[in-house]
Amino acid sequence: MPRPSIDSMKNAVSEIVSSDGRGLDSQAGIHAKLVELRNIAQGNSTLAARAEVKTDQVTDDPPYQITTNINSSSAYHTSQQALAASNPVYRDMPLDYESGHSGYPDRDPNFQQATQKLLTVTRCMSYLAAAYLLVDQRVSDTTKAQALKQQLTNQFVQTIAEIDQLTKTDGLKPKHILGQMVANFGTTLVAADIKRTETANPKDIAKAAKAVRVDLITAEKLINFDIPRPTMVTEYTRAIPGSTDHKIHRISDRPITVITDKLAEEYRSIFDDSPPLWFNKLSDVEQKYLKNKFSDGGERKDLAGIKATMTTIPCNLRGIPGLANFSEHKHEIFNSKGELISEQAEIRYSIIKPIDIKPKEKLKDRILNHLRGREVEDRSGIKAEAQRITNLNFEQAMEANLQAAAERYVARWGMPADGKLDLPVLAQTLVSPTKFFGRPNSDAKWVAAKNEAIAAYQHTHPNGVTFTLGGTQITVTAHIASTNRPINAARNISRLFVGKQQRQADKLADSCSNVAHHLSQKEGISDELKMSLETLKGALQSATPRSAKLTAAIAKLKEALNKDKPELDTKQARALQIMANALADYSQLLESPGQAEGRSLELFQAALEQIITSQAGGFGMSSCKSTKDRNGSVTMQVDAMMEFYDRHGRLPN
Repeated sequence: MPRPSIDSMKNAVSEIVSSDGRGLDSQAGIHAKLVELRNIAQGNSTLAARAEVKTDQVTDDPPYQITTNINSSSAYHTSQQALAASNPVYRDMPLDYESGHSGYPDRDPNFQQATQKLLTVTRCMSYLAAAYLLVDQRVSDTTKAQALKQQLTNQFVQTIAEIDQLTKTDGLKPKHILGQMVANFGTTLVAADIKRTETANPKDIAKAAKAVRVDLITAEKLINFDIPRPTMVTEYTRAIPGSTDHKIHRISDRPITVITDKLAEEYRSIFDDSPPLWFNKLSDVEQKYLKNKFSDGGERKDLAGIKATMTTIPCNLRGIPGLANFSEHKHEIFNSKGELISEQAEIRYSIIKPIDIKPKEKLKDRILNHLRGREVEDRSGIKAEAQRITNLNFEQAMEANLQAAAERYVARWGMPADGKLDLPVLAQTLVSPTKFFGRPNSDAKWVAAKNEAIAAYQHTHPNGVTFTLGGTQITVTAHIASTNRPINAARNISRLFVGKQQRQADKLADSCSNVAHHLSQKEGISDELKMSLETLKGALQSATPRSAKLTAAIAKLKEALNKDKPELDTKQARALQIMANALADYSQLLESPGQAEGRSLELFQAALEQIITSQAGGFGMSSCKSTKDRNGSVTMQVDAMMEFYDRHGRLPN
């Protein structure tokens, strides 16, 4: 499998300089080159390249090649086909799980410098695409536009040549290089009258150049909106101690571009004579971009056209409806026959409230305008618009995942006898709500907006949603637990403002008790297993403290499951035990939070909430501001805990 090498990264940079920017004369050319550079930087390979790998044996040595002699009808093969449908890019991460050391030479100074150079060049190219976008929006004369693009490309190539000549002793300062190039672009665009200045006054020119640089930054965000995100996959094998057998672990992150009809209509409404308030709050660059993206030949696209056009919204575009950085993270474990034995899934997105839909008028200006009798911004209207979009975003999250989750639930536990399913759903945030002088901070407002969106969804779906699964009609009601776990440095302050957590914990326990009850009604199971499931159900439904009762119930369940004749299949037994163990640990943390002193209590709680919900057959949704850092921490924690369980048969405590 191809992985990033110093030579491949150096060659990618040198090639741009030697080609003198050829092939970068259009947005399409730049986009193609951007994808190529990102793939080199990440050590990516296409699915076709993965399919060409043929091995007769499985190895625990990098790059962890996966055996190809798996039955074509296996779960592994089916899962691989599903990933292929999303046009993924695979990334091999040769991590030695025994020693904990990465197989990448990331500590080599030469490797570090080559990586820094390539990433800086990639970002510079992204700004070149942004400058092209401004030219396309504002210069109608084709000849003038082409000449201006050539001038910008020359500046870009000159910048890349300077980067290419840097050595280790020079030190690479990406921010300085980026800033200088963006400043040069700004000067060039102002000189070309992109941002018109009425006089030649140096102050006016400087002000115009600054405005253009702001537009460039906005345009660069939109370029990232244009380029589809790939599905990232890490696969590795793990030998089973004392055996010649092995397991296959697959960890994937798949972008979700599904949008509701309501959201598609929202995008179409920007062409109305009175467009929605959120659209009027966008910059001129964003408005023109969206009108171009969602139109064809000057006419707005229909619903199908809008949905086909949709790509993943970057998290730094916080005024556009739709979930940003929307993706599904999944950790699957297969046996050597390719049969799926464990699955842990999580839905991730950045904060669902569009935080850029806010008053632009500062408090001082608002007071002065009011005193002078001038019109002031309708702050209540802006607040209502932000909540309306928040509600649409939450509905998108539910609609994109509800039916698939119901299918997974039925595949794991079977169809409910009455055709009614209370599906476990977790709406988790990872922000730090506080209050200053009695006023909630922005994080507290985000949590409140999320809870209001949940209430709105439940109000509009009081009887659930009806699907047809396998020819049988099923009504699915989302059993939503809403939690917040502040896991950044501000968590110590946020702990002072934490509300009652037990109510949400009880919702998680209720979802798990439904699973225990459902299995206890299964035909053909022994009285001993039925009794242990009823005991587990009773412990889950008991009043707090419940951790001791759960621990005792889990011991009985394990004893019943460890009989010679398995009465639940491997996936069911494993998911049931992980779910029960996670809930026991979670209950214990709520009852005795002091036991986690010196460790991140909230990180463990957040990870356990995700594990409980997914193993119970539902789906967990998690969000921080960008879904990169705090979300990433929880995701890594969950993956590590699932790996730990696979090795030791228990969760870490």
